[in-house]
Amino acid sequence: AIVVAVVLFFCFIIPHISVMLKSFVKWASTKGSHITFISLTGAMILWASTPLPGFMFLCFGAGFLYGVVGGFFLAWVVALIGIAISFPLYRYCCGKQVLAYLGGTNERTKVLLEATKTNGFKIAVLMKMLPFTGGPANVLFAVCTPIPLLTFMAACAIGHIKFLLYTFVGAAATSLT
Repeated sequence: AIVVAVVLFFCFIIPHISVMLKSFVKWASTKGSHITFISLTGAMILWASTPLPGFMFLCFGAGFLYGVVGGFFLAWVVALIGIAISFPLYRYCCGKQVLAYLGGTNERTKVLLEATKTNGFKIAVLMKMLPFTGGPANVLFAVCTPIPLLTFMAACAIGHIKFLLYTFVGAAATSLT
């Protein structure tokens, strides 16, 4: 089922995202570089602050517009800013509701809580290195674990090395167009 879902994702979703990125670049080229930077940064902060996967597609756009190094640093900094904004909000404003929605005190939550008490940093780094775990991992760690914000941000700073690959793909797409 996972293989079929991945194949369907790449067959049906990626072309639509490519068209959206091209239309954004076309729109942004008529508005100027400052508007492009502000709108891309705003979209990235909004996306990094929500529990939606797919921040990698904005990294593709950053690589497309600013190259590998510039796109990487933009995505890396903006993702950390989004985490710094959303982590306390999830933990202190809606933590109990999300925890109840996720199952409250079921066995998986108890295992996660125990594991993060001793190895929270390592688990966060490994979780953030996975491709589609951006926003959902932020909510999971903010609500279900006792990991401090600064520890989680340090783990994210290491785990977001994956953005180099995403911006490289975006930068490589500029040479194809």
